[in-house]
Amino acid sequence: MPEASPDRIVADADVLAADLLVGGHARTALDYLRDHEWLTLLASEALLDDTEAVVAEVATPALAAAHRERLAVDTTAVDHPEGDHPASPAPTAAARPTSSATTRTCCRSGRG
Repeated sequence: MPEASPDRIVADADVLAADLLVGGHARTALDYLRDHEWLTLLASEALLDDTEAVVAEVATPALAAAHRERLAVDTTAVDHPEGDHPASPAPTAAARPTSSATTRTCCRSGRG
C-alpha cells in the first residue's frame, strides 16, 4: 500500500464534474494539479462512476462517458474498500486496509 504523501491528491466527483461543466474554482484547482507533474491526481472506479453519473445527470450520457475516458487517462487508478472515499483520513495502522489509498483531498464539494 502506498504511504501517505502530500503529492497524491483526490478531487471529489462534483469537483471533477464541475471542472468539465462549470470551470471556476474546480478548474483552477485541477489546472494547478495538471501544471505540476510531481502531483498525482487519484481516482478509483467508484469515484469515476460517481463523476460519470453527475455529468450524465446535468449534461448528457455521451459527454459523461467521454469525460470518464479522459479522467481514466489523466488520473492514477487506486483501489479502496466499498463505501470509503480514497481521500478519507487514514485509519490507524491496526485497522488500515491493505488496498486503501492514503491521500489528501484537493477539493470537496458541499454535496451530501
